[in-house]
Amino acid sequence: MIINFSLKKMKKINILLFIAIIFISCNPSGDEDLTNNLTLELHTVNTNVSIDEILPITITANKAIMGVDYSLDNFVTSASQFTNFGNSTTVYLNTSKLGKKQVGIKITDTENNTATKTITIIVEKGNAVQLKSLLVNSFYNINQSWDTEFSASDPNRLADVVFVLIKPQIGVFSGQMSQQLWFKSSIKQNQGDLNWNLVSENLYVNPNTILKFSLADDDGAFSQDLMLGPPFERDIDLNYFGTSKPDPINFKDTAINLDVDLKVVW
Repeated sequence: MIINFSLKKMKKINILLFIAIIFISCNPSGDEDLTNNLTLELHTVNTNVSIDEILPITITANKAIMGVDYSLDNFVTSASQFTNFGNSTTVYLNTSKLGKKQVGIKITDTENNTATKTITIIVEKGNAVQLKSLLVNSFYNINQSWDTEFSASDPNRLADVVFVLIKPQIGVFSGQMSQQLWFKSSIKQNQGDLNWNLVSENLYVNPNTILKFSLADDDGAFSQDLMLGPPFERDIDLNYFGTSKPDPINFKDTAINLDVDLKVVW
């Protein structure tokens, strides 16, 4: 009986050892993960900024950084760059959207380990100008045929009008300013009323900015320039109107019969 008891006890010990070995081998937080631990720190001079203010965000890590992903929407979309950054690099934020922004940063090291961290930035209006509406009073060949496949009495011959606004925006990784698409309007089919309400778009811009305005006939797969370019845009220098603060701001180019009213909140 003593021998049988010992055998049973040994079997139980062997089973426990087997289970322990399996557990250790499958444990995701073993020594290998601790050895490859990658840490990430984010630093800014300020977490409260004004519209279009440039904010550098310094990234530091305990290992060489080979890749950086930058996101403002929890990585649904992101900007990425892969190169040897060393242990530190800087990304740049400037935005026209008010409110709380969660800036997400993910880094990758030489062994393909990743680390992610977010920093909260509050974007305030400051002295920014809000765009309320835009009305196109006239453009070249208004009320005339732009889609010549339709007869002179068919309203489909009229331009399907869309406008875009371009403004300087910063490169996330370069820190350099460049002209980029900022806003594209809805399309006014067959000219429509040529009046766009922009309040719900929450378009704010620094008053020292020069906006670039462009107008087109957009038929979906095919579009035509209504600005008779080049140049394909015209400047709206908000700083020029900064003292008088008119509402609306009227800008025109008589050479192409362009006349536009831009309503704003100074």
